[in-house]
Amino acid sequence: MASNVITLLIVYFAFDGRLVREEEPTFQLEEKQKGSATLNPSKGVIEKAKREALKQEIDDFFAHNPAIYASDFSLQKMAELVDAPLHHLSFVINAEHGQSFSDLLGQYRIIKAKAMIESDSFEHLSIEGIGKSVGYKSKSTFFSHFKKNTGMTPLDFKRSRTQNR
Repeated sequence: MASNVITLLIVYFAFDGRLVREEEPTFQLEEKQKGSATLNPSKGVIEKAKREALKQEIDDFFAHNPAIYASDFSLQKMAELVDAPLHHLSFVINAEHGQSFSDLLGQYRIIKAKAMIESDSFEHLSIEGIGKSVGYKSKSTFFSHFKKNTGMTPLDFKRSRTQNR
């Protein structure tokens, strides 16, 4: 009985679990500097020119597409809308922007929220209403992202803007 267990362990470690695991593509940074990393899945590489083009497409999408303000917007939806592989989008955002998809999304949503808070056109909306209109489902998530991006709460931001008028 003990010899069977030992034999199984030897076989498992000899094959490093490959018989029971499904291999997934791995991504490695060949260069460590921000903006110069190369995607290296098990087959193929995203060349620098293609990576830069995808970065530009991502930047344009975030700057001009109102879909980012939908509360159910996700990396999966973005991949469908820009017709790019999800893992390529994720890698380029991480490598070129130095942040995660959710952090980049939050950054753009907060830029819009700040503009709405500063605008007289949105005075009828509460702070929570502004948060919902830029895609946040909860007040607490909106407030924490706002503070992370600006260093102050939305209410403090609004007060500072009205004092400067």
